Amino acid sequence: MRKLWSRLHWFVGITAGLVLAVVGLTGALLSYEDALTKRFSPGVMTVPVRDAAPLPPAGIYARVQAAEPGRRILFMGLSPAPGDAVSVRLSMGDSPRGEEYFVDPYTGKLLGQSAAADVFLFIRRVHRWLAVEGIGKQITGISVLLLIGMALTGLYLRWPRRPGNWRAWFHIDFKRTGRSFLWNLHAVIGTIVLVPYLMSSFTGLYWSYDWYRSAMFSLAGVPEPARAKPAAKPAGEERHGEKRAPLAAPNLTAAWDVFTQAVPAYEKASVRMPERPGAPLQITYLDAGASHDRAFDRMNVDAQSGAIVSRELYAQKSDGGKFMMNVSALHRGSFFGQPGIIIMGLSSLTMPLFAITGWMLYLDRRKKKRQAPASRALQS
Repeated sequence: MRKLWSRLHWFVGITAGLVLAVVGLTGALLSYEDALTKRFSPGVMTVPVRDAAPLPPAGIYARVQAAEPGRRILFMGLSPAPGDAVSVRLSMGDSPRGEEYFVDPYTGKLLGQSAAADVFLFIRRVHRWLAVEGIGKQITGISVLLLIGMALTGLYLRWPRRPGNWRAWFHIDFKRTGRSFLWNLHAVIGTIVLVPYLMSSFTGLYWSYDWYRSAMFSLAGVPEPARAKPAAKPAGEERHGEKRAPLAAPNLTAAWDVFTQAVPAYEKASVRMPERPGAPLQITYLDAGASHDRAFDRMNVDAQSGAIVSRELYAQKSDGGKFMMNVSALHRGSFFGQPGIIIMGLSSLTMPLFAITGWMLYLDRRKKKRQAPASRALQS
């Protein structure tokens, strides 16, 4: 039985190892996407701090709309940090996401787009489906399933005779050489990253398979959100020969006053504009002192009167509801704060190590197998 599991472990490793190495490296980069994007976009995502107070959201909205009169503002991302620019998404043709720009919060001037945004968009596509939609998504999904199998069979294959001895689990013996050293390195590092690999794998499958995502919602006892439909045409465009009335500008002054009264301190907030007449304005925010970066609260506000239509607090969600909100945070490690991000990032970086050491061990085994008949012939 051990021989069977060993062969399966090595076979999966040498076939899926390259894909997993690519997924691991891109995952490590995505762990620090926000920090790296900001680092490579000076003067766009950050601005010099002034003595003057920043413009309110309504003032920023008005100045951006005046600068881009032919485009709708879909979204605004706001931070209380005085050196952070405001992010806005402007409509772009039929794209439901639009284009992201950054705005000086003190003047309302458009600063441009992030220099690293397209780079990280490509990295994310590689991470999720090898930048090839359809078949790429299937390849990464199968590889993640195989990673779970490799992690568990690897644990079985390296189970020590004395499991209570920590050195048997975590000691790298640098006095060893050749195959013995490679196996020791492969086994010890594999043990260290076992839990991060399993957590990133089980959560990563959420984006790989619809059936898996549905099963997660079902087990959590949470209704699965409806899949996004193709974006409707912007207000004012013709539909079936009729012309829709343009959307009225939201009353951001009233909405923001209500929000700041209800939430005196926040770490970041996003304002999603109504997509149709009568729809509420949606404010999603991270309260100051939130347990992690995905513990969002949500407030729906009447776009004209500013009255609160509904409010959804993270703390009041069921355990299942919290878990489903935290899938991304668990996958990235941010659920556990900065230490979790570091651990997940470093564990992702070790993925190529397993591909390299696995191939070296496999080739060494093949070499010894070819040399065995010649050795026996000489001995005879």
